Amino acid sequence: MSLNSNKSSVYSKTISRDRVKLLVSIFCLLSIYIIGNYSGLLEGKALSWWTDFSWTIAALLAAWRSYVTARLRPVKHERKAWYLFSLAAFSWFVGMLIWDYDEIFGGELIPFPSVGDWFFMGYAVFFIAALFYYRTRTPSRKNNLIQFANLGLIISTIFVLCLLLFASALEQSSNPVHYEMYALFHSVLTVIGLVFGIYCYWFFIWSENRASFRLMIVSIFILAVTETLYGFQLLGHDFDASSYLNVYWLLAFALHYWAAFEQDLVVDSPSAAMDQDEVNTHSAKYEAILPALTLFTVLFSLYLFKDQLENVFPILLVPGLAFGLFLALREWSTHSLESSFLQKLKTSNTRLHAVQKMAQIGHWERNLSTDKVTFSTEIFNIFGMDHQDSSKFDDVFVDILHPDDRDKIKQAVIDCRAKH
Repeated sequence: MSLNSNKSSVYSKTISRDRVKLLVSIFCLLSIYIIGNYSGLLEGKALSWWTDFSWTIAALLAAWRSYVTARLRPVKHERKAWYLFSLAAFSWFVGMLIWDYDEIFGGELIPFPSVGDWFFMGYAVFFIAALFYYRTRTPSRKNNLIQFANLGLIISTIFVLCLLLFASALEQSSNPVHYEMYALFHSVLTVIGLVFGIYCYWFFIWSENRASFRLMIVSIFILAVTETLYGFQLLGHDFDASSYLNVYWLLAFALHYWAAFEQDLVVDSPSAAMDQDEVNTHSAKYEAILPALTLFTVLFSLYLFKDQLENVFPILLVPGLAFGLFLALREWSTHSLESSFLQKLKTSNTRLHAVQKMAQIGHWERNLSTDKVTFSTEIFNIFGMDHQDSSKFDDVFVDILHPDDRDKIKQAVIDCRAKH
C-alpha cells in the first residue's frame, strides 16, 4: 500500500513538473513573438516574415503533437479523433505554406483570397469530424434524424447571426462577392466548430477526457473570435502583419498542443459499458429546449439588428428557409419517434395481457405516497373481484394469506406507509 502510494506521488509530481515546463515554454515563446512583433524592432517584410514563420511553426507543432497523441491512444476511436485533430492543424499548416509562398515569391503582402484559405477553413471541418469520433464512447442513439435536424438548426442560426453581424461591413465593402464570401466563411465555419464542440460537451459524457476536451473548446473559441475579427479587418482592408489578432492565432495553437499533452496523461481506457439512462437523461434535458433556444436566438438577433435587415434580407432568405425546414424536420421526427414508442408500448402491453391470461398470473402496484393501487386485468379474475370496484382489494388480499402471516404483512405495509 505504501509502495503504491509513493509511486503515485512520484508520478503526480512528474506530471506537475512536465506541465509547468510546458506552460513556461508556451509563455516564453509567446513573449518572444510579442516582442518581435510589437516592439518595433521589425518592420516591413521582416515583420511579415516573422509573423508568417511563427504561424507556420505553431500549426506544425500542434499537428505533430496531436499525431504523437493519436499514435499513443489505446482506443481506436480516440486514435481516429486525434488523427483528425492533427489533420486540422496540418491543414492550417498547408494553408500557411501557400500563404508564405504567395507572399515571398508572389509579392503579395496579404495574399487573400487564395487557395490557402481553403486549408485555413479546413481546420474547422477536421475539428468537427474529430468530435464525431471523440464522442463515440457514448452509446449511439436511434434518433439520428433528430440529431441531424438539431445540427441543421445550429448551423442555420449561426449563418443568420454571422450575416447580421457582418451586415454593416458588407454594405460598406467594395470588394468582389467571392472576397466577401471568403471573409464571411472564415468566421462561420469556426463558429460552427465552436458551437458543435459545446453541443458535444453538454450532450455526451467525457469522464477522463474532460480536461483535454475543455482545452480544445477554449482553443476553437479563441480561433472563432479571432477569425470573426479577421473577417472584419479583411473587409475593411485593415489587416496587416502587426495586427493585434496575430498573437491569438498562436495562443489557439498553443492550447491545441496543451490539449494533446493532457490527453497523453489519460492512461485509463474509457469504460466499455455506460449507463444508457444516464446518457439519455443528460441529453434529453438540453435537446428538448434546443428548437426554442435557436428560434429565440434568431428572433432576438433580427430585432437587435433590425436596422441592418434591408442590407442582407435577400441573403437571409437562404438560412431562414433552411432554419424553417430543419425545424419542421425535427418536429416531424419527434412526432414519428413518439408515435413509434407509443405503438411499441401498446403492442407490448397487449402481449403482456395475453401471456398473463394464459398463465393465470397478474401484477399490481401500490403508490405508498397516495395509497393508490393499480392492477393488471388478470388480477381481478384471480381474486374474483369486480372489475368496476377495486376498493375491496386489501380485504381480498388479506383473506388469501396464511393466517400466521397476516399480522406480519399488515405491519410491513403500515411501516412502509409510515416511511412515505
